[in-house]
Amino acid sequence: MRTLAGLLVALVLVTGCGTSKRTQADMERDAQAVAAALQAADTAGVGMRLTENWVITGGQVPKGQQSTVGISANGDVKAGRVKMTLTFTTGHSKPAYDAVVGDGYLYVKPQKSDGWMRTPQPAATPLYPAALLRLLRESVLLARRVDGYSVVQQGGGFAHRYAVFPAADQLEQLEAISLSGGDESAFLKTASAEIDVFLSTSGNRLQRVEVHLGGTDPSSGEKNKIDSSADYRSARVAEITLPGRAQDVQPSQIFG
Repeated sequence: MRTLAGLLVALVLVTGCGTSKRTQADMERDAQAVAAALQAADTAGVGMRLTENWVITGGQVPKGQQSTVGISANGDVKAGRVKMTLTFTTGHSKPAYDAVVGDGYLYVKPQKSDGWMRTPQPAATPLYPAALLRLLRESVLLARRVDGYSVVQQGGGFAHRYAVFPAADQLEQLEAISLSGGDESAFLKTASAEIDVFLSTSGNRLQRVEVHLGGTDPSSGEKNKIDSSADYRSARVAEITLPGRAQDVQPSQIFG
């Protein structure tokens, strides 16, 4: 194990150096490579396993305490849509839901129930950003910075890990926040976003995405820290259809 770790460190140091001297052309080349991998996965369809940890402090949360939301999900992604079983892993009841994301809406129903509800999808983006391949692709192409890849251990082998730092507009989309004027400036001073995309060393096949978000709501003082990750695998994915009938609800009611 120590020998393997030593080899890995040496490999990373050799292949991952030189990012401080990267040109705009370097970043555009890597952004195109990452975007192409995301597009290929979305077009062909892939299986997905997602986990997320969302920590909230400040605001209405008592000082010295935090509110934590844990999520796990299994499903498929294809053609801009996501179909998954989503489970809350924190709290006493740990409810599970069938969920579909597509055409601007999030559809949800408790498992073993027939009644679907839907709400505008952008409001729910922070619950599963690592599953939204089209939004991630847009964030990569419009990123303010894309670092050159490093070689990292992934699963039973290795992968090329690209670190992407979204521009302000895409950061606000990922965090589902819409502000203007002074509030927007105040939020962006505290906000951060990094997307790590892991591609196979041969063929640039999408293997994993990690999305790390942070920011403070200027009006409430609430601080949010989101770590969302999804592992992707090759799978035969049928067309993902949207539920035929659903009750429209507010975002705050979708899991209610």
